[in-house]
Amino acid sequence: MGMLRTFVRRFVRDERGAALAEYAAIFLVLATAGTVILITVGGTLADVGTELNNWLTNNVLTAFQGANAP
Repeated sequence: MGMLRTFVRRFVRDERGAALAEYAAIFLVLATAGTVILITVGGTLADVGTELNNWLTNNVLTAFQGANAP
């Protein structure tokens, strides 16, 4: 019985894994927040990318193709 008490006391006092658990919790919160932000803003980013592609096609690509036409 004395060995069991000694083991339990050592287990309760041991804090070596506490930092790892804290870092894992922080990582989990940040990963969840990042996922929520990307899901929320994802549609807007896709729209901005489409608009940028259209602008580049109409203004830049057309100008270069016009300059290189025979």
